[in-house]
Amino acid sequence: MDKIIIKNAKFLCNVGITQKERSVKQEILLDVIMFYDMKKSAKTDSIKDTVDYFSVYKKIENLIKNKEFSLIETIAQISADLILENFNVQKVIIIVKKPNAIKDAKYCGVEIERSINA
Repeated sequence: MDKIIIKNAKFLCNVGITQKERSVKQEILLDVIMFYDMKKSAKTDSIKDTVDYFSVYKKIENLIKNKEFSLIETIAQISADLILENFNVQKVIIIVKKPNAIKDAKYCGVEIERSINA
C-alpha cells in the first residue's frame, strides 16, 4: 500500500499530567503515515484524487491547539480518529513526540496504528 507522510509537524498545546505542566503550551511533534492507494492521483495529477496533507495538518492543528490533554496517547488517538473519519485512508500510523518531557532525552513519544477495519 502507498503512503502519504507528514514528518515532525510542530504543534503547541497544553499537555501534561499536572495542571502546572498544562498551564503553558508545549511543543509536540507529530508524524502521520496514511495508507492510501495513489494510482488514480498519480495518473490524474489532481489534488481531488488524493489526500490533501495540508488539510490533514490543519484539521489536527484545529483539534489540539485549544484543548488540554493529560496524555500524548490521547493526542495520538484523536488524531487517528480524525483522519480515519474525514479522509479516504485505509490505515494510519500516528507518532507523537514530546521533546521536552525529559531533560536528558531527545524526546518521549507514543506510536499507534489504527485502521478503518479495527
